[in-house]
Amino acid sequence: MQRSDKYRLAEQFRRMHQIMASLPGRAGISHSEFCIMNIIRNGREDITVSEIASELDVTPPAVSRSLKFMESRGFIRRETDSVNRRNTMVRLTVKGSDILDRARNEIDSITEMVNTEMGAERIDQLYRLIAEMTEIYEKYAKVKGENADDKDT
Repeated sequence: MQRSDKYRLAEQFRRMHQIMASLPGRAGISHSEFCIMNIIRNGREDITVSEIASELDVTPPAVSRSLKFMESRGFIRRETDSVNRRNTMVRLTVKGSDILDRARNEIDSITEMVNTEMGAERIDQLYRLIAEMTEIYEKYAKVKGENADDKDT
């Protein structure tokens, strides 16, 4: 196998990710804002900054910086939790909810196009193959992580 063959799949995933990450921009938000807004919407009525950070696997200060900008644009509202004043609760505003819907519609449109052009059977086959690959990647990462832990002791 030539060196370039080893990276073909990674290159296709990178290109697909780049396209998908750019879609929320058509609605006027960044990819990271889209991810945060989805977490807020898919959570319960109120969600804390810490819960968003945990979901994204980033630090609370990083999320707070994004939220401050999103709040200045009118997409979210932050309030101090009345029960635990150390927590900041986050909610989407009507404007934020509308723009999230527009961004989701962009993603739905491209997904429909892919489904139509590839067909349900091929999409299902692709899904199964990617799920199988993901399991292999996860197994590899777990083994590598365990080996790194062994070196520390």
